[in-house]
Order: sequence, then structure tokens, then C-alpha cells
Amino acid sequence: MEYKKIYKEFIKNNKYKKLSKENHHGTSRIEHINRVAKMSYDISRFFKLDYISTTRGALMHDFFLNDELDNLNVKRFKIHPEKAYENALKYFEINDKEKDIILSHMFPITNKMPKYKESHVVNIADKIVSVYEFGRYQVKYTGALAIIVTLEIFNNLFKFI
Repeated sequence: MEYKKIYKEFIKNNKYKKLSKENHHGTSRIEHINRVAKMSYDISRFFKLDYISTTRGALMHDFFLNDELDNLNVKRFKIHPEKAYENALKYFEINDKEKDIILSHMFPITNKMPKYKESHVVNIADKIVSVYEFGRYQVKYTGALAIIVTLEIFNNLFKFI
């Protein structure tokens, strides 16, 4: 119930609504974001963390349109956290944890290491959801990606605990 209350703020935004038409891991970006945000919400509540900032950061972690990065395909994985952050700043008020969540969710592909426990939660949730989506929609990448993500999850989990 409370997740839906947090989500309402975002889905009212016209640019954010466009994420439902953006392809991402074989599904829509809004579906991906919601999977990551819902998992992050559940994990952060379980561990008694700042679940509101965690959920909000997760809802903004991939807040970009494909055409904003079309000319940067080679660096897309490294560049999109900055673009998501720019969009988040433009359309929403964000706090330091939310900023860190957005900018660090691609660690270790990017060099921005998560600073908060809440950032680690989203980082891990994003990787779990990505493996699920690649496995479900883009099977040819699943094996290698699953190994990489599993190693990263354990790496982050030991830092988190």
C-alpha cells in the first residue's frame, strides 16, 4: 500500500510516463524500474532502513529516454546514471541518499561506489532484476550475466551486512 503512495508522485510526471514505451532488457523501462523499486522497498523495510529514500531512488535510477543516449551506445551503461540524475534533478526534489542511489546503481561498471546501505540495496536489486529480465527476455546473455551478477551481489552483500 505504501509503495503505491510513493510511486504516485512519479507516475504523474509526463516524462516519467514515457518510460512505459522505452525498451529495456526486453521489457519496458517502467516495468524494470518497478521491479527494482518494489524489491528495494521490501528489502529496505525488512532491514529497517530509510525505505522511502530507497524506493524513491530506485524509481529514478533509470529515469532517461533512449533517444537521450542514442549517440552514446558504447558508453550507455556508464553514462545513463548521470542522465537519470539530471532528469531526477529537473523533475523531482531529491536528497543525498537518492542522489547516491541513482549515481551508484551501476557499480562496479562505473567507478561510483555506493555510499549508503540504501544505495547497496538498489544496486543489488537492480542486478537481480536484470538477471531475471535477461533470462526471461534475452536468454542468450543469461549464463555469463548470471555469474557476473551473482559475484557482484555477494561482493555488495558482504559490504552491506
